[in-house]
Amino acid sequence: MLFLHFLHITLQESLVNYGMIFFKVMVYNIFELLVESAISTLLETVNRIENALETNRRLEKEFEHHVLLAFKGAGKEKGFDCIPSSTHGFPDIICKHKESGLKFGVEVKTGKTWQTNGNSIFTQIGEQDLDEIIVLFCKTTKPIEISWKKYEDAVNSIAITHSPRYVIKMDTENDNTFFKKMNITYKEFKKMQLIKSYYLLKEKGGRQWWMSKDK
Repeated sequence: MLFLHFLHITLQESLVNYGMIFFKVMVYNIFELLVESAISTLLETVNRIENALETNRRLEKEFEHHVLLAFKGAGKEKGFDCIPSSTHGFPDIICKHKESGLKFGVEVKTGKTWQTNGNSIFTQIGEQDLDEIIVLFCKTTKPIEISWKKYEDAVNSIAITHSPRYVIKMDTENDNTFFKKMNITYKEFKKMQLIKSYYLLKEKGGRQWWMSKDK
């Protein structure tokens, strides 16, 4: 009887876990529809974005403003509250599913090509409780194009600058991303205990790099 009771509890827990996984997938699918709806709205206002280019305004901030408005509008229809992140937060926009509380992040990027630098690899603030982060990218050469991907599927490599940063390359093949080559997910990579300082590699011209405490 004890074994049957244990089996019953285990089965219940499994069903609950499977139910949660299914529900998360369902919410993510709704979020994808939200993203597509927001992009459709943005493409309808593409003339405003082109005008921002021609008047030499800060394009990324201008585009980010349009993205936020589009996500707020689409979010109302899909059951999400979409708000801007903190002033220097990552990602730029947080979308919270009203019913489940699941949160999704939207990082907004622009560039003349499909490639640009992303956030620092040391960024932690604002993303700890997010279930997924996407990057929404506007290629600013005419005709303007807008595309999106999961953040980890858009990271091609890491750029060695004053602070190591992810390189966003929207046309990276899914099996050739930085994380696929490292055989690790973005979330797993963020959990690594990175030493938040840089080491000069004199044998390679004094280039700055980073290393994990585990190494």
